[in-house]
This record gives sequence, structure tokens and C-alpha cells, in this order.
Amino acid sequence: MPTCTYEKDVPGATLEFMPDYIREYDGEEWDVRVSIDQTPLDESFYFTVNRPDDVKLTLRELLDTYVLNQDKRSALDVSDDPDLPFYQDELIQLFNAFDDKRMSLELFVNKKPGKVQLDDRAENLLSAACYDDDSLDYRLLDLVVRPVLKFVDYKDKSDVENRYDLFFLLHLMAFLEKDSLAGMLDSFEMQRAFAKRFGYSHKTDLLEMTKKSLDFENVSLTEQGRAEWAKIDTMLTEYDARYAPFGSVSLEPPALGVESGFDVSLQIMEIDGIDVDDYLTHKILDARRTELFTADAWQKHFLERTGIDDIFSSIAWKTSFTAEALEPVLNLALGK
Repeated sequence: MPTCTYEKDVPGATLEFMPDYIREYDGEEWDVRVSIDQTPLDESFYFTVNRPDDVKLTLRELLDTYVLNQDKRSALDVSDDPDLPFYQDELIQLFNAFDDKRMSLELFVNKKPGKVQLDDRAENLLSAACYDDDSLDYRLLDLVVRPVLKFVDYKDKSDVENRYDLFFLLHLMAFLEKDSLAGMLDSFEMQRAFAKRFGYSHKTDLLEMTKKSLDFENVSLTEQGRAEWAKIDTMLTEYDARYAPFGSVSLEPPALGVESGFDVSLQIMEIDGIDVDDYLTHKILDARRTELFTADAWQKHFLERTGIDDIFSSIAWKTSFTAEALEPVLNLALGK
């Protein structure tokens, strides 16, 4: 018998997927509950649907209508769980990243083997919840969402890779205290990688590449590259200090520096006109410099693009709240 990916329970209740008696609930209101991966059910979003026939909707239709729809915020039972708006915001951010192709989402139903799809209909995926003291029993869609960071399909993947390659070489020369890589590109693997990644474009704003016959002979810093090299440490220190208050915030009520809040720092950077992809690439390469740029290991790390998954992961989890939602925490940071 196939095993279930998720076997979550609620204390004092029995949850059963598609029991024989599920049709007895026809015509009654029902719940949509959505938990994220291993999050306990009592720390998850739920919404009571008072339209019985909406069980005929697809999962995506249900999500858009009830779960991801902030117009339904006033209907949340915050007297039962005041954290429901936070749980809803978590899900909205996940599905925004999914729709932007920054991450993948896998869908499951609690206590059901196998995955489900967004175009599946809720009526075929219902469960029954029966409390042991007979105080309550009802039907529900008990959905579980699992984020998966699959970067192969990321829409801007090539841009991130190109930026990584250039910035890697810039940070390498800074770490080695060299302004060129003369005599360090002789291996067949490096020549093949340079030909594939840089082709016939031998000069960028930051780096200039010289060739001898068909081989790359040297990479050196341009004047702009030297200027960029000189300001990296100062830029990272300044940005980290300026945007630290936004590392964990609450939106409702607005608060800075809360435990287990939303990290909106990258989104605030974007609002301020900062190129977040540049910042992340510099930040991650700088943080791992002693690992990446040693004389005997840097070629391996360059070829494998070590650390690039950290960049993709940060991009995937970047928030996308509305300006209106962020305004209160911005005002707090400004002392207004």
C-alpha cells in the first residue's frame, strides 16, 4: 500500500482522507486548510467556505478565491487564531515566487499518497475531521505545500550565471591581490569554460580578456573594475547596516526586529533603486571568499559555480509585498 508523504494530526481529532461517508457532508460549509511542508496543522492557514458547491472548483481556483485573496482577510477567524493573516501572507509570498518562476511548489493532501495538481478538483480530495468528544465534525481540503528550489527553470538563470562568472573573477583578483590572471588560465577545462561562457565578447565594464590565437591568455581589470573592486567592502558594510532593521518584520501589526517575521530587506533595497542581484552576488562571494579563492581551489569553484545556488535561493525567497503593505514598517524605520 502506498505510503503518505504527510501524516499530520490534530490533538483530540481524527482526520480521514475520503472516507466512505464523505458525501454525508454535501450541502454543508467546509474548510480549506493549507500548511507549509512540516508546519503543524495548528500553525497553518485555514478558511471556512460557506459555498458548498465550491468543492467543484480546482485547487488553483480555490487558492485564488479564498487562500491568496486578501479581500477575504476580514472573513478570517482571528478570534480563534490571530496569526491567520501572517499565515496567509506566507502563502501569498510562496505563490508569488511560484508564479514568477523563482521557485517550484509541490502539492499534497494530508494523509493521501502521492502529489496532487493545481487543476485537480477539490471534491475528489476531501477529508473528514471528527473530534473525539463529538463536539465537531466537518469536511475539509487538507492541502500541504512544499517549496522546491529548482533553479534550472528560473526565468533569469543565464543573467545570474553571467553575473556570477564576472564577479567571481573580480573577487578572485581582489582576494589574490592581483589585477590580472596572467598564466593562470592554461588548463583545458578553463579554456573550454571561458570559450563557452564568454565567447567572443572579450571586454566588459569590469574585466578585459585577451586572447592568443584561439586561447584566452589573460583576464585583467578595467579602470571601472578597479573602482568596483575598491568599493565592494564599503558597499556591503553600508547596505548590511542600513537594511538590517528589515531582516525580520511584522506587517500586521507593523513591527521591526520580531522573531520569525518576514525578511523584506531585499525588497526594500529594490524600492531604493539598488540592484539586488548585484548585491547578492557580491555578498555571497565575499562571505565565502576564504573557501572559493585559494590558489589551489579557485579553478574548481569557478568551473562548478560554487555558491550560485545560494544566490538563486535568496532570489527565490525575496518578498513581493505591495508598497502599501510595506509603508508602515518603512515609517517605523524612519522614526515616523
